[in-house]
Amino acid sequence: MIYDILPVPKPRMTRGDKFRGKGKSRKPTRPGVARYWAYKDECRIRMPADLDLNLKTIIFYLPMPASWKKEKKNMMQHQPHLQTPDLSNLLKALEDALYGNDSHIWNVHPIKKWDYKGSIEII
Repeated sequence: MIYDILPVPKPRMTRGDKFRGKGKSRKPTRPGVARYWAYKDECRIRMPADLDLNLKTIIFYLPMPASWKKEKKNMMQHQPHLQTPDLSNLLKALEDALYGNDSHIWNVHPIKKWDYKGSIEII
């Protein structure tokens, strides 16, 4: 299943970021934290509540820069993404978006690739 959601890594958050992100106001001060809270909300809305990530392959497709030429984009499509954000932070953000407690997840195979637009594929 492919979800047209731009993957966002989990940022390092301070106590203030966590406090400001909860409740009705949700007015975090830092842009990375604001993107993370919006990503969590979008995942909760668009993905099934009973989604089990165990024994699944999760492919995070990250968008290519607009400054790249068309030839480079064609060459890099679905190639491994070897830059930041790192894979573990993308997976942490998805797990936190879907589950309050993710201790039941024991086997996930995450992959990070380039694509024309950002999305998440769960196989």
